[in-house]
Amino acid sequence: MAIGRTRPIRDHSTLVLSQTPLSHRLDLFPSSFIGLGMEIGLVSCTKSKREHAAPPEDLYDESAFFRKARQYARANHDDWYILSAKHGLLEPDGEPIEPYNDTLSGASVAQKRNWSHTVSTQLRDNELLTDDTRLVFHAGRDYYDELLPLLNEADASVTIETPTDGLQYGETLAWYNNHL
Repeated sequence: MAIGRTRPIRDHSTLVLSQTPLSHRLDLFPSSFIGLGMEIGLVSCTKSKREHAAPPEDLYDESAFFRKARQYARANHDDWYILSAKHGLLEPDGEPIEPYNDTLSGASVAQKRNWSHTVSTQLRDNELLTDDTRLVFHAGRDYYDELLPLLNEADASVTIETPTDGLQYGETLAWYNNHL
């Protein structure tokens, strides 16, 4: 498992045509189609939530962090999921869920380990821990510190990235502003 802070940003908005045969133009195909594995964005839930049930991708709209991380994940990853302190791994367009107050911030190590085991199992059950998968965490350390050792034990070659690791809240928002 490789761990890094930053990665090059893919620009899907520009299609450059050339004389190169399509079979040799890797930039025209998602990485999953050419054997480079999937790149999955994992965006943490936030304290700020709507006051009513909503699909997971909309529940956290009250948070500037979530809106920016969601926008980045949609634009730069093959797929993305939400890391919910209450529900574990959520599909963004999943069934509506009610607002909740659970958080991993300030949770005990034992609680974070239990949550991490659940998420690791969900990632595996959803076939997201396969060779050459790149998991990019858009989350604070509370959401990955206990999870990383479990991912390291996966029976696959998984790469982990934490592009905003160590940044304060304002710095994280600025990072997203600079990369969107």
